[in-house]
Amino acid sequence: MLESEIKKYQDELNNNDPSSASKTAQSNETQTTGERKGQITSEPVEKINWQGTETQLVFLMELLIQEGLLKSCRHWKMVEEHFLVKGKSLKSKQLSQTFQNLPVKGPRKAQILESIVSQVSSLED
Repeated sequence: MLESEIKKYQDELNNNDPSSASKTAQSNETQTTGERKGQITSEPVEKINWQGTETQLVFLMELLIQEGLLKSCRHWKMVEEHFLVKGKSLKSKQLSQTFQNLPVKGPRKAQILESIVSQVSSLED
C-alpha cells in the first residue's frame, strides 16, 4: 500500500519534468542476498528508480524517520543499496551531504512529500 501511494505521488511530482522520459532505466546491479551452506550468494536486485531529485528523496527519507515510519541507523546506506535517482547510483556519503544542505523550506514540491507522509502517518493511528 505504501509503495502504491509513493508511486502515485512520484508520478505527480514528475508530471511537468521533461527529464522523466527515461523512466525505464533499470539496474543490473547485484547485492548479497543471503547465505546457503556457508556460501554467500548474489542475485540481481532491482532497485527502486526514483524519478524525483536526490534532494526530494533525501527529504522524504528524513520525513519518514521523523514520523517513526522508517527506523535505521544506517539509513543513507540503505537508500544507496535500494534506490537509484533517474537511473543513477547513489553514494551514502553524498546522500548525507545532500541532507546537510537541505533548504530550510525543503526541496521543490516538498508539500507533496509532506502530505504523503502525513496521510500515511494518519493510517497508523
